[in-house]
Amino acid sequence: MEDKVKLTLDAVCDGTLNQEFMRRYPMILQGLKNDESEAVVTVKIKISRLKDSDTMLKMAGSVDVKMPTAAKKQSVYQFNANDFTIQSEKPKEINKDVLTVLPFNQEA
Repeated sequence: MEDKVKLTLDAVCDGTLNQEFMRRYPMILQGLKNDESEAVVTVKIKISRLKDSDTMLKMAGSVDVKMPTAAKKQSVYQFNANDFTIQSEKPKEINKDVLTVLPFNQEA
């Protein structure tokens, strides 16, 4: 470790951050279905000084990828502050296995 090198993703953490990004990049491109979807790649590098040293650094890194959500929709609802229900049209079919977000008294 005597060579001086520029600080790049190849140099930090033995190049594993760059390798991980390059490994995931083709999967990211395959996962993007249309021009409205986007993936977010976060490269995080934590840098700290070693105790009792003016020249030594410790670097730890990670690569995180968030792909677009397949089921994505936005709606606006009026809600009731007393029981936290929303005013919406009833679903065409009632699914008994549906996830209830907040408990409330269900009317028949």
